[in-house]
Parts: sequence; C-alpha cells; structure tokens
Amino acid sequence: MKTSSPETPKTPSPPSILLIGPPGGGKTTLALQFPGVAIMDCDGNLDGPERFLRKERLKSLAYKYESFRQYDNGKPIAVEDAFPLLVESVKACYSNPTIKTVVIDSLTHVNEFIIRNVLAKQNKTKNPLEMEMRDWIPFKSKAYQLLVGALQGCGKTTICTCHEKILTETAGIDFKERVIGYSPAFQGGVTDYFGAFFTDMWRCEARQGLGGEQEFWVTPTKTPKSDLKNSLLFDGPINVTKSAQTILERIKV
Repeated sequence: MKTSSPETPKTPSPPSILLIGPPGGGKTTLALQFPGVAIMDCDGNLDGPERFLRKERLKSLAYKYESFRQYDNGKPIAVEDAFPLLVESVKACYSNPTIKTVVIDSLTHVNEFIIRNVLAKQNKTKNPLEMEMRDWIPFKSKAYQLLVGALQGCGKTTICTCHEKILTETAGIDFKERVIGYSPAFQGGVTDYFGAFFTDMWRCEARQGLGGEQEFWVTPTKTPKSDLKNSLLFDGPINVTKSAQTILERIKV
C-alpha cells in the first residue's frame, strides 16, 4: 500500500475534463490550446476554432486529428462503425509520446455512434426511436468502455466536449418558460455518473465583450443552473479569450 504525506504527496493523476456548453461556446477552441493535442473529430467542427486561433492568438497552432466521417481513401464511415474506430483511435494514442492531451469532440455525436452500433448488432433499422429498454444496457456498457476503459487508461490529460441540454420549466401567472439549468446532452442515464468519469466538469459559453467582440468564458464552479466539478480549485468564471494560460499553467501535462 502506498502512502501520501505532506513530505511525499501522491503524484497527481492526469485530469479528465468534460466541457459542456452551447454550439459556438468555445469548447473546441479551449481544447485545441492544450499542449500535444490529438482530436478525435466526431462532429467535423474544427475549421472555425482553428481559423479563430490562427488569426487571433495561436498562429503556431499544430495538432493531430482523426476524422470519423470518412476513411483516408474518402469512403464514408457508416455511423454504426464509428464507435469501435473511435475506441481504437484513442488507444492508439497511448504509445505516442508527442500526444499529451486526448480530446473527444464531441460526446453528443458519440451518443449517436453508440445508438447506431447497438441497433446494428440487434439487426434493427438505424432509428433511435427503436431503442428498447434492454438496448440501453449495452449502450451504457459501451459508454463505460470508452470513458473508463479507453480514456482513463491512456495516462494522459483527456478532454471531452458535449453540447448542453437546456432544462426549462413553465411558471408564474403568465406561464412563461424559464431556464432552470443545463446538463450534458447525452442519453441513457449516463450523465448521472459523469461525476465519476471526470475529475472536472466545466461550462463554456460565448459572451459579448467590450466593443462587441466575442469572448469565450469558462465557468468551472457550481452554479444554481449547472452541477459542475472543479478539482483544480479555480475561482469563478475565467475569460479564456484573454487568459487561457490561467488554466493551462495549473494543469501539468
């Protein structure tokens, strides 16, 4: 049994970070700024963040990426085949010393990869509405296979991006709908266990700065509307557009 003490503290494990937020909220833009990035490009959403970084603040941007839209020969990848290819690609990062950060962009598309894969193995048509109660058991198993078996096994900093689901309620005498919270857009009840899969869960959003310029902000601390996780002990929202280094300096990769 090992011992952690003030004199010989436990060596920190690499962080595993979930970034949630609306489309265009800066999730991919933040992930690309980590060192030695390998992007598992599940949603084909790299061009905009790359243009922004090369133009504004990171002209030397360089990263590795794997697409799950088509094979290298240009042949389209069937959606049901994308999930096992994703797991293989993550594991291929293990032995590459130049890769320091593994990013899955985004889990919202991986959700569909898994559904299609489960339905294909059940010989059903590829319609999520055909998922039966028993089909969600292999769905959860495959999600666990990726988030724990593949990602946590790589020994590197890992980041997953995920669109958010807006939670609303109708209240008041005028029955107006109001936003009461945000949660990751992932099915099968797996989000109930995200706190066990990730060391940190942060919310990203775009805000209008001075002069009307767009700024990207990260909220790492819990709010009344978001059940977040902050193992790195950041204080309050962080303006990533102006000081992404605030985050990167605290993460040893």
